[in-house]
Amino acid sequence: MKDLIKNAKYPNKLLKGIDDITLKEVKEFSNGEKLYALCLRLENICNYNCIYCGTYENRCKDNIMPIKEYLRIINEAANLGAKTVVLGGNGEPTMTVGLLEILELINNKKMTAVMFTNMSIFGNDDLCIQIHGIDGKALLQKIDNLNVSLIISCESIREEKYNQIVGSKSYQYFIKGIERLKKTNFVKYQEYQNKQLCRLALSSVIMPINYEDRYELLGFIHSLNGLLIAKVPSLHGAAKENIDMMYDVETAKKIKEELKHLSDKQATLQIFNLACIAWTMCICVNYNGNFMTCMTQENNPHKDYSNISDVNLSELLKKKRELLNITGAICPVKEKWYGKNDKKN
Repeated sequence: MKDLIKNAKYPNKLLKGIDDITLKEVKEFSNGEKLYALCLRLENICNYNCIYCGTYENRCKDNIMPIKEYLRIINEAANLGAKTVVLGGNGEPTMTVGLLEILELINNKKMTAVMFTNMSIFGNDDLCIQIHGIDGKALLQKIDNLNVSLIISCESIREEKYNQIVGSKSYQYFIKGIERLKKTNFVKYQEYQNKQLCRLALSSVIMPINYEDRYELLGFIHSLNGLLIAKVPSLHGAAKENIDMMYDVETAKKIKEELKHLSDKQATLQIFNLACIAWTMCICVNYNGNFMTCMTQENNPHKDYSNISDVNLSELLKKKRELLNITGAICPVKEKWYGKNDKKN
């Protein structure tokens, strides 16, 4: 562990809620005595049908946990010293009824919410009013005031290509949401440990259809004082069904090497130059309460327990893998498809 921490270093751009932590704290959280982050899936419906989505297979099949159960789990995580709550979903997290109640509790507990989103609800006022009772501009402002960090899914800022990738004519809502975003504190420049600290990240899956857009995506998110996470897809879910639209494995390996130098992070929830926090310092819970290995892999890593209703989070802490025991891959899910060339620097 000492050698691992010794080699750890901050990247040039940090994501608030993931990287704003000292090396000493990384060691403390990774030894299993405290919980660094709680990863929760929220809504399992989505207004998109992305050609690469790895989590769509069980969409709309079950109801999500009651909001009061989410609040209970978040309170428990806060009592265990958690700094961050990552909010994802089988679908689009911002379509969760009761989302603001969840975000308010996270903020009140002095934790940071890091939320995945496709941004469209912030530009689609009719949908936002239907779900949250306020328009997209008001919802975005409330989320901004709650100090949330956003991981924005986007593979192109060109309208025709964007709509083709997401399977919906939603570009108009996405771009309206982005224009509203530019008027918030999300784009304000700040620093941590003499590095830029971002509240925005752009998660971009690189495929043949959008390979030529990669530098445009980089410039786009940097103009918003955010960071880029450019990556090849995991070949499951929709990517497997649309395999003819993906790179073959050998080509993808070459693209992966190129993206290492382009991207500000190599994996969505990577901490520093180390591994994904979901595999190391987090507990991941699905929308139905079942435990998951990470936000995209639904197998249960806790053999003795299957659901959050069966056990307290504190009992699971010492079962978590330490950073020292990670396979050497930043993202073990990607390693499954592309082999062990995903080593940490």
